[in-house]
Amino acid sequence: MDSAPQNPPPNLQHEADFDAVLRSAQATIPLHHSFQSEVWRRIATAQAATPSARMAQFVEARLVWLGRPAVATAAVLTMVTTGAWLGLKERPAKVSGKLAYIESISPFAEPQDGGAR
Repeated sequence: MDSAPQNPPPNLQHEADFDAVLRSAQATIPLHHSFQSEVWRRIATAQAATPSARMAQFVEARLVWLGRPAVATAAVLTMVTTGAWLGLKERPAKVSGKLAYIESISPFAEPQDGGAR
């Protein structure tokens, strides 16, 4: 075997030279002064249009609104009042299982709760 370095084929040598020329080229392209801010504005607009972002904005707005002392107090009072009303509401009288079965199959049985069928 021969330990002397071999020259690459002519087409690879040409590609290596071309790569070196491309890497050495320095192009300065002047950008508009608001280019970066415009790019970030477009990104933010695109992100704000997603359904998850809209839902997050909706929830955040409601939580901020609910965080106000007057609104929070009204919400707590409404929940406590509704819970007390539902807890104290009169429950219908219990009907035995046998009577409920007979009422469901007999055309002559009268409902015990006074309602019509």
